[in-house]
Amino acid sequence: MESLLEQQTVQQARFDSRIESLSGSMSQLTGIVTGVQDQLRRAIRFSVEEARRERARRRALEEKVDSRFGELATAQLATERSLQRLIDSLQSHNGHDRTSLGTPSTLKRGIDIERAVEFLRQQEASLYAWSKAQQGRSDVQQAQFRADFEERQKL
Repeated sequence: MESLLEQQTVQQARFDSRIESLSGSMSQLTGIVTGVQDQLRRAIRFSVEEARRERARRRALEEKVDSRFGELATAQLATERSLQRLIDSLQSHNGHDRTSLGTPSTLKRGIDIERAVEFLRQQEASLYAWSKAQQGRSDVQQAQFRADFEERQKL
């Protein structure tokens, strides 16, 4: 009987040792989980803050682009009016239609008008392409692109 009591005492001591070991492991795991939770909270907070900053940047960029497109539309209307006045002035002189006169110089003017119109259309397309390319570029990229664009326009 004493051997049974000794075995039970030994088994109880082992059991208590294992329980203490598991308790220590649980404490460590609890600390790790708490640390992970804190890191997740921090990461989520930073993510939300960055999303808000990005929305503000996009909103500002959209306002800038809208403003630029408004300026572009205004400039386009002014160009169209100027072109129409030029065409009107070249086509009629003192109430006479110049193209109906049939002289070589008036025929040449008609061709010049067509060239001017084509040139302005090309300029408009280039300006539109330039404005579309500006969207989403950094200030440095925009400055470089603008310089390259202006250089090509001189050619």
